[in-house]
Amino acid sequence: MAAEPQDPAYAAAVAQVEAAGLKAGDPSSTPLGEARAAQDRYFAFLNQDPPAGLNIRNLSIPGPHGDIPLRVYRPVDAPAEPLPVLVFLRGSGWWAGGLDSHDRVMRLGALRSGCAVVGIDYRRTPEHRQPTQVQELLATLQWLRAEGGRHGVDGKRCVLWGESAGATVSLVAAMRLRDEGAPAPAGLLLFYGNFDGPKANLRPQSRWFWQQYLGSDTLDPEPSAIPARQPVEDLPPAWLGVGNLDPLLEDTLAMHGRMAAAGVRCTLQRYPGLPHAFMNFTRLFPGSVDVLDDAIRFAGEALGIQPPAAPPAT
Repeated sequence: MAAEPQDPAYAAAVAQVEAAGLKAGDPSSTPLGEARAAQDRYFAFLNQDPPAGLNIRNLSIPGPHGDIPLRVYRPVDAPAEPLPVLVFLRGSGWWAGGLDSHDRVMRLGALRSGCAVVGIDYRRTPEHRQPTQVQELLATLQWLRAEGGRHGVDGKRCVLWGESAGATVSLVAAMRLRDEGAPAPAGLLLFYGNFDGPKANLRPQSRWFWQQYLGSDTLDPEPSAIPARQPVEDLPPAWLGVGNLDPLLEDTLAMHGRMAAAGVRCTLQRYPGLPHAFMNFTRLFPGSVDVLDDAIRFAGEALGIQPPAAPPAT
């Protein structure tokens, strides 16, 4: 069977990045500082021309490993009362990125959902290994429930929204909340997560990601760090989205299959011709905004709200 071709519009977007002389950093073959600098340049290009129409506030909250930087987005035309919130966890293999690296997609998430969006600048690997990232998400959720109202956020009405490594953190946190009997999020938006943990045939870059996150080269990591090694019963409703060309496609398919078999309300959406991390391309590839709208519709159902009529992709 012939390999599925890449979406032509996405390929054109990638060509624009390459024409600008940019590519993602690779810490497995480059010193960490150089790789992060390359990744920052790559993200800065993708985040140009951010959409307006938002009130944005940066703040820090106390956390288990020191202060946690947050960014709060609220549509300017939203009601004055606290809004339901999408809590965003970035990807980038746990080692790169921050609040600026995914600013554009967080802006779009707020505008197209009518909700607040809170981005979490969790601590990065290799300086901080798991479970630091999950602990910081849990601390943020607790703070939002107690204090979010002062910042226009209803932390009791939240959906976790994670992409790639951030989807892994989001799902592990939801499992932790379930196990502890703590208040659960209304739903999960999981974009192409690393759910199955390290495998024997990993690419060098992916192996490096997992080594830094787990602190080990073992193929038998701590089960609590790997979503696929934990039960999935009694999880919140979950939306799972993945491109057909994503090397993590099977992770998403397997997780969705387990959730469905366990009775979790879940939706799987596969996108032809798309690879990993396509959600970073909202400026150059309108199809990524269409995918975001798919996820937002699910979030609206989970929260019991109707998202506003979506404007054209921007």
